[in-house]
Amino acid sequence: MNKNQVKKQSVAGSSIAAQEAFDKLPKLKQVYENSVEVFGEKRNLAMELSRKLDVLEADIQWEDRIQKIPVLPRDGEKYEALKARVKFASQELQQANEDMQRIHNELAELEKELKNYSFNTPASEVIELQERCKSASEKVESLRRAILAQEEIKQKASSIVPSTQELDKSREDLLAKIALGDATAKDLAAFDKEYAKDMSAAREARKSSENAVSSANQTIAGLRRRLAEAEQELNTLIDQTGSARFHFLKSEIETVCDDYLELANALTEKYKRIMALEALMRTFTDNPKIRTANYNVFKIPMFNLRAFQSFLAKAPAGFYPIAEDAGSSYALREFINAEKERIIELGIDWK
Repeated sequence: MNKNQVKKQSVAGSSIAAQEAFDKLPKLKQVYENSVEVFGEKRNLAMELSRKLDVLEADIQWEDRIQKIPVLPRDGEKYEALKARVKFASQELQQANEDMQRIHNELAELEKELKNYSFNTPASEVIELQERCKSASEKVESLRRAILAQEEIKQKASSIVPSTQELDKSREDLLAKIALGDATAKDLAAFDKEYAKDMSAAREARKSSENAVSSANQTIAGLRRRLAEAEQELNTLIDQTGSARFHFLKSEIETVCDDYLELANALTEKYKRIMALEALMRTFTDNPKIRTANYNVFKIPMFNLRAFQSFLAKAPAGFYPIAEDAGSSYALREFINAEKERIIELGIDWK
């Protein structure tokens, strides 16, 4: 494999791998949730059977409790049967626990892997795939046209073969005349001389036609194999191009969201300053008439993107928690003091 082939195979490789990993995540989460549910069911069953075994053991009259020899044999049979069920349930519980832990570890590894994908898919990668898609599409169309041309060759070759039916009919008519005395053997000999030439020409034409059709069929078979390969390559490139476009947009949205978070923090700071300054104004008047009806409703939506991943677990409703907390008294106190210090530094007395 040459360097160009390696480069072609690597184009959009990280994007495709990332998409596959992200597609796998929700399915694996569902599998893990199912394993947790199964573990819970197995645990409840094992606990219930164990409880029943304890009750049965307490109810049985034992001849030898240590050796578990009951007075009545049928009690021993019931005890052993239930004990076997408890043992089997415990084994199933252990297996369910191992499955749950295995899937949990796999899920943790996948989530760790996803953090390595930055979705940095440049436009050049998409453009390169688009160009390759275009070239592959042109190749497919070229092969289809070549197959169509061979089909036309077959049709033309089949159409130019002369029919011997009329020749045979003419000879039959001549033989009928000879039988009736309207023609002679000499006429037949003369006819057969031309008939032989025409039949030979027809055979040559038929042979030539058959050769042309056979060659065209073989050519078509080879072209169709190439076409299948080209169509497969084109379909792969179409999928890769779609994936690359998706991840290009993912790159764009991640970048925009990084800026969005910076603006969210800046806006939160400005909100805190407004609230702090308004609180200071209340030192001089009961109502500075700054607040509106919803002044204390300060919410900034979050998105399920890289910039907010560390906050989403704490705020599943999707609002930026730092912004929501901005109007709280403990958050404002710090900013009120900061504004006081800034005003004093400007030379304004504060008492």
